[in-house]
Amino acid sequence: MVIAFCLTGESPWGNVVTTILESGEEWNPDVAKVALPQHLPIEDYVRKIIEICYSEDTDTRPKAAQDVVDMFFKGKQNPYKSEPSKAEFFFCGFLTNTNIFVADSLVDETSEGYFRSREIPKGYPKNCLICEVQVKDRPYHILPKLIEEWEYYEKYKERMRYFNEQAAKKVIENNATIALKSLATPREGELEQQEILLKFAEGTYVHHRAMRDIWRQLSDSEREQLVPSKSQVNQAYSTSFGLHVAVITADDPPKFLFCRRANRVGMASPKEYTCGAVESVSKKDCFEDEVSGGTCVSLLNTASRGLEEELRVELVGNEVDAICLTTVYMKYDTHEWGMCGFVDLSDKRIAPERRLKYTQLQSRFTGGPKDKFEHDLVEAVDFTLDSMMDFVRSNFMDFASSGKLVVVKVMQSFFGMQRVENAFRSVDPSDRG
Repeated sequence: MVIAFCLTGESPWGNVVTTILESGEEWNPDVAKVALPQHLPIEDYVRKIIEICYSEDTDTRPKAAQDVVDMFFKGKQNPYKSEPSKAEFFFCGFLTNTNIFVADSLVDETSEGYFRSREIPKGYPKNCLICEVQVKDRPYHILPKLIEEWEYYEKYKERMRYFNEQAAKKVIENNATIALKSLATPREGELEQQEILLKFAEGTYVHHRAMRDIWRQLSDSEREQLVPSKSQVNQAYSTSFGLHVAVITADDPPKFLFCRRANRVGMASPKEYTCGAVESVSKKDCFEDEVSGGTCVSLLNTASRGLEEELRVELVGNEVDAICLTTVYMKYDTHEWGMCGFVDLSDKRIAPERRLKYTQLQSRFTGGPKDKFEHDLVEAVDFTLDSMMDFVRSNFMDFASSGKLVVVKVMQSFFGMQRVENAFRSVDPSDRG
């Protein structure tokens, strides 16, 4: 009854008053029970627990709470600690509650890491990173069908007015954005090469902000109806696509760059740590494809542009092929899609003069006007497992959610999946003894 009350807000015995009991009249004992909702979280367990505790048969009814624990919450049967429930969203060690869903990744459990195998980590093939963009009726604002019946339409118009005013005041920039509208992961051919097929559509930043606000107001059940499978792209609510590229310097030992976002008006998540450069795909990255006759976008060019604009890391010509993009993800709390990976500046595909060390990058970053950059701090950490773990343990509460995913995926690519997982699960050295 307590569980049912917590789920529904209805009190047991809510329709039974004292006078009925005192009168001695016959009454149906079922009125004491709270009617259960049709859908329950972790339905099989919750419904079974309530029904068995409601049982009129004393032989089947648990005698004490410990009996319930023994029946339903021992070992692998505990639904609140089961791996499938956890694995729906990204987690590694104590980096939980990120609301990041990994839709596809080339970093798998068999990876031993570059430092052991000496096999350079591979990203998605270049042809997968040149993607079709729908630009009909630009700016292309996709809204739910039957717009006149959309219950959030008035709220959407109100948010659009507000953000347009913000753009007019130059608080935000209403740039043309590129949003993910379709995702497929074909596994065809004898070798089953892991590829990904992405399709995009043009929109505007104001529309992106308005739809993001609507998504944030939706209940969990509403979100689940809109996105029954989290690898499914909802065309109305998916309004942006970001590239998150970590940077590993050409030092010996190499260094991993953490950046802290500046605290300025219009800046997303100020004072949070990110890894390397974060850049949204925009109209700047589009080009007319001579083969298809349509508009396309190069995700490698977007990543390269972000590295140059945010960190002054410049890649020329085919040097952009050194950027390794390995993972597609969705930030479920905002329904924003993205792809992440890294660039190793010691890569032989990069010309020697652009294989930058941290001191060179630091002087470039601090040498320009501060308001040009999205960050107010660039911090370098030795790219060793121990040093990275020390930094992450000390600062992960200040990480942007996608930053947690990026740092773990890059570490797994270089140090190996199992070593990284074991390191996260191990005791913090400062707590020993």
